[in-house]
Amino acid sequence: MDKLVHPAILQRDAHHEVFGGYGDIQGLGYLACDVLDCHGSVQLDDVFDVVEVQYLGGHLTASEIQIAGDGNVKGEAFSETDITVTGSLFAGAITSQGNIDAGALHSHGDISCWGSLRANGEISSLNGEIHSGRWIATKATIYAAKYIKAGESVVAEKGINSGDDYGILAGTTLRRSLWATQAFISAPGKPKHILSGLFVEGKKLRHIDALEKKRSDELDWEIPRRLKREAELA
Repeated sequence: MDKLVHPAILQRDAHHEVFGGYGDIQGLGYLACDVLDCHGSVQLDDVFDVVEVQYLGGHLTASEIQIAGDGNVKGEAFSETDITVTGSLFAGAITSQGNIDAGALHSHGDISCWGSLRANGEISSLNGEIHSGRWIATKATIYAAKYIKAGESVVAEKGINSGDDYGILAGTTLRRSLWATQAFISAPGKPKHILSGLFVEGKKLRHIDALEKKRSDELDWEIPRRLKREAELA
């Protein structure tokens, strides 16, 4: 169980001294700081903008999560919009009502997002499933103890593995006639337990990024957010 837990969390759990108290952080606005160290939970109505989450002993909830370095969250990391982490994010569960873009993602439970799931490093769910409304792509590996599900494609340049009694589902939001171009599964070798989608060799993260730049359609939840951004800039 400790394999996918960041050393900072294990060390802090084993340490009996209380560094910052047991309290929570709650705010109607945003939180911005350099290094966060909190034994409780953080709940915000606005953006969580931190350079590094050294330790968060509870849950993290915000309208948007931005971490410039690594993030170590013992509970769930939940964002009403996007999650952007330059380094690695370690959490009990990861949920985004938008897109996730990270250096690497590691979770004890589920990793779920309404939009796309992108990483340069490993994406792994030790005990749960990985679910994306659009695509999942990484330069490294994808592992889930249960299902790997994507509305479109699944790409892992170094390999894809799902649970033995589960499987990989791509193209769950698309017609089968579009699988070859928009709902492919790509890895160095053909993964076991492909339940939907079409295996295609040689696809990379850069191919997914190129396709995304050409995208013209929007999901239902993206339209009001775009209109809000345009109104704020007007």
